[in-house]
Amino acid sequence: AAPGPGGEWQVEPWFDTQFRVCPPLSAERRSLWDEAYAGAGGGPGDAPWAALFALPKPNPYIPTDLSLLCPPPAGGADPSSKPSPPSLLESTQSGCVFCLPDSRFFAPKGVVALEIGTPGASASIERRLLGELAAKVCAELLNEESYSASLGGLGLEIFATPRGWALQVDGFSHKMAQLGVRACETLASLATRGDDAEVGEAFSRVLQQYELGLSNACFKVGDRAPYERRRVLEASFFHYDDMLRAVRGLTPQQLAGFVADTLGGGAYISTYLGGNVDAAVALSFSKAMHAALGSPPPLQQSDVHANTVMLLADEGSCWLVWAVGAKNPTDSNSAVETYWQLGPSEHGLSARLTLLEHLMYEPLFDALRTKQQLGYTVHCCARNTLQMLGFTVTVVSATHLPLEIESRIGEFLASFLDSLAAMPATEFAKNVEAAVANRLQRDRNLAEEAARYFPEIEARTFVFDRAEREAELMRATSQSELTEWARRALVGDEARRLSVHVHKGGADPAGEALPDGALRFELETEKAKLSTWTQPDEPLPPLAM
Repeated sequence: AAPGPGGEWQVEPWFDTQFRVCPPLSAERRSLWDEAYAGAGGGPGDAPWAALFALPKPNPYIPTDLSLLCPPPAGGADPSSKPSPPSLLESTQSGCVFCLPDSRFFAPKGVVALEIGTPGASASIERRLLGELAAKVCAELLNEESYSASLGGLGLEIFATPRGWALQVDGFSHKMAQLGVRACETLASLATRGDDAEVGEAFSRVLQQYELGLSNACFKVGDRAPYERRRVLEASFFHYDDMLRAVRGLTPQQLAGFVADTLGGGAYISTYLGGNVDAAVALSFSKAMHAALGSPPPLQQSDVHANTVMLLADEGSCWLVWAVGAKNPTDSNSAVETYWQLGPSEHGLSARLTLLEHLMYEPLFDALRTKQQLGYTVHCCARNTLQMLGFTVTVVSATHLPLEIESRIGEFLASFLDSLAAMPATEFAKNVEAAVANRLQRDRNLAEEAARYFPEIEARTFVFDRAEREAELMRATSQSELTEWARRALVGDEARRLSVHVHKGGADPAGEALPDGALRFELETEKAKLSTWTQPDEPLPPLAM
């Protein structure tokens, strides 16, 4: 745009908007405008323009303070410096507050994330459903405000978890707390709005969408396989068919009673604030959001739902096969997801898993997808199921049945382990360094930084330098150590294996022959016989001085 009277065009750095600064309007010009605005507008009865037009209300989420609480150092930030971990500012029976002032991005932006841990959030299918509906109704009621906030550069997410609710606000820090408080107020207000017409309409819309989602869940065999794996492994798991039956009888009045009972029973609120904040701002944010939730009474962290996983075997090896049919009776595809349960999360095991995935991914795809044309989806992945580590190989095929897919996976594993042992040392070293580089990728923005740190707070692990620790152990893992461990864990006397077979539409899963050495697993009768493992909570780090 060409400059006009009043100065050159400039670009506002945070909104990327062109503007120019004009001189103040003269009193004469303002007087002429005021007279015109008050004059006849030519409408019915020659009403003045002022009565015919109305300016919209100002957007309350447009930031007006873009100053930096964390300005860059005079010499600029050191790009090679080690990231600072979040600091624990406060720990009470009501929760904990972590803060990480910005030392890398130097923008007037921030992230606030909190988990509202409540008692009995997953105690029954009804409580789990009401928790999810409460989060969705809250988001529905905030739709208009969320849109205004998005225009002001703010994003809001609120969702249910097995332990309660989680909420995140990110964007310009000036109005970040305002949006977070509004979301907490809206959630808490559901406790007294069981007969409110607005809530009733929102509940009806949410319920319709939720029922549709449950009806369409796992329609593809590629989605059904990991779902059934989680169904076997997670102690507290509700099937979509059971949820669909249960959700149809729920009402806004039950939702109100659930929210009142849940928040009235206490909450343990874990809060993370990062970016353009300091300790005083972080503590103020936390107190404001706690108050907006109705100041729920204190709750011991131990009273919040614990993560519990089913153990495939108490000791030794096992191979279980859980076979199900495709949900879509016309689906011509089959799927196999083979899972190895390897042990509770710890840095050495995680380092070996990361190396294994890096080294196997491409050869697996090349062998089963490219050369053997086994299926259009072929991949492997390290898994963390409620802090229990594992590894999966997944294949979706339109041409092969589960038993044949399983056989090909076994053949590939034998070949891969031999090739891993014979790999030239220089090639192995290059792969290790590539895997380490991936593990140590730096966060590109505040949202990625929060996505790395807040899960440590949610999971009560507090290992904020996890990537660095595991990278060091990856470099320390020798080729022979990795190969010997992989043989024991995947095909040897330590292998604890669950294979989920999803058969194409119309096939009979019960009639399937099993791989040699495998046992048929009937979830409805045998899951309850498995032993369990519950993740222990780690102690909080020391309070910041």
